[in-house]
Amino acid sequence: MSFSDLLRYGALATKLKSMSGKLLTAAQLEDLKSKQTVTEAVGYLKYDTAYREVLEPVREEEVHRDLLEWLLHISAFEDFVKLQHFMNIADRRFLQTWLVRHEINMLKLIIRRVGTGEAFHGVIYKVPREFQAISRIDFAKMEQAHTVDDVIEALHGIPYQQVLRAAYGQETQNGETAYFDMETQLDIYYYTNLWRQIKRSLQGKNRKKMEQYVGYEADILNLLWIYRSKKYYHMPHDFIYALLIPVHGRLREKEIKRLVEAESPEELIAIAKENKYTDIFSKHDNGLYERTLLQLQLKLMKKMNGGNAYQLTAAFEYLGAKQLELDNIGSIIECIRYRIPKEEMWRYVV
Repeated sequence: MSFSDLLRYGALATKLKSMSGKLLTAAQLEDLKSKQTVTEAVGYLKYDTAYREVLEPVREEEVHRDLLEWLLHISAFEDFVKLQHFMNIADRRFLQTWLVRHEINMLKLIIRRVGTGEAFHGVIYKVPREFQAISRIDFAKMEQAHTVDDVIEALHGIPYQQVLRAAYGQETQNGETAYFDMETQLDIYYYTNLWRQIKRSLQGKNRKKMEQYVGYEADILNLLWIYRSKKYYHMPHDFIYALLIPVHGRLREKEIKRLVEAESPEELIAIAKENKYTDIFSKHDNGLYERTLLQLQLKLMKKMNGGNAYQLTAAFEYLGAKQLELDNIGSIIECIRYRIPKEEMWRYVV
């Protein structure tokens, strides 16, 4: 650690240590898994964990899935705001790329809800004032949206509108709106924008580490999408190529071509292992490989940081750990809702 890093990231490192101490422990996750009802689980989060503040305004017996997911996104955003206060202008500007991910996650949630004919009133108003101040999304307009068309119209002047408009209206073979395409195109936009910002905003070791991390993440997502396309949708090669993130880590054009044109999911897995992407297909035997994604991302970030909190990537490591925690909470709540025994929850929690 250099003296300049100590000066630049000293306060950030101290804040990260404090915030990391509030993440759920393994014992707390086990306690959460032991709850018998969703109401009990939400009550535990509200009264016995660091989520008490974000859950304080709601009654645990009235929290439905979408509201809980929304509130957890808000919790992650509040951590993002805290970290920004301990960064210089340049690092703060790059951290804004993380905000795009949560804007996209919120848009996906809104689209899923209005797409099924459910109003989103009473949820969007809970977006923190700080988020509304820096987000490009007009949440007042979004709260009035009743259809996907309304959502797209409310995004006037924002890149998300063009992305969604291009994907919306496409139909699946069953004649249904391809919500999967809309979500996929939003993800592609996120990674394309993030890659561009890395090249534009970062230098030295921060740039090298973020290129390595984002390239690895894009590789894994591309592998998962190719796998799903082959196993569940039997898509033609041209369709699969259109779903891929145009960012690469270890996988180069030659390997990607082999993966897309593999004759079976089993052949794809064999090719992935040749490129040292073994872990992604090693934990689950039931097709839930997506559950390992955040865990693998966090593993790489920890390896890159080597326990050094005095660098920009340490903030991304924390945000990755936070996102993993939020996904685990969501998975546990759903397991409880559908009465999946605690001893079987390992399939859905990483």
